[in-house]
Amino acid sequence: MELSTPRLRLREQEPGDAEDANVYESDPDSVQFQNFDVMTLKDSHEYIRTAIARANEIPRTTYDMAIVPTESGGDRMIGRVGLQITNPELKEAMLWYVVAPKMRNRGFATEACARLLRFGFEELGLHRIFADIDPLNVPSRRLCEKLAMRLEAHFVENVFLKNRWCDTAIYAILDREYRTGAARAQSLEPGVS
Repeated sequence: MELSTPRLRLREQEPGDAEDANVYESDPDSVQFQNFDVMTLKDSHEYIRTAIARANEIPRTTYDMAIVPTESGGDRMIGRVGLQITNPELKEAMLWYVVAPKMRNRGFATEACARLLRFGFEELGLHRIFADIDPLNVPSRRLCEKLAMRLEAHFVENVFLKNRWCDTAIYAILDREYRTGAARAQSLEPGVS
């Protein structure tokens, strides 16, 4: 499976992606708000093996895609974007992303997430897509707001992660909200009209 935007290819992860993935997975700043700790190269290989296995499950419930910029002409991933169907009966999925530090602040994460929202609502027929983030992660909060996701909940110290109690912010968008705001979401994908 592959999805595209004017600047990106979202493709299945491959075993050779581990070194590129480890650029951000081994960076303490990149994983500070993730639910995993700093990874070794071996850990990154294992993560990708798991992502490949999940891509082959039937029915498929996890879409964990490599983000590849098309401007470079290469096939090197700069991050990941994903959707996991958390409740098939309710047609609900969770959205996530991570981008290598040197590739941030270029709109790649927003563009990749906008494309995955479109895939989730238009191709998978989902009803609700949500993001579960640490409220201290200001860039992720802004990304959700750019995607017209609304803050549904702010839980206080509901997760013990990395030796501290953390809050959780839940941002979400429904299919009907997506349809009425689809023009706005598409405007986040350069060159899409």
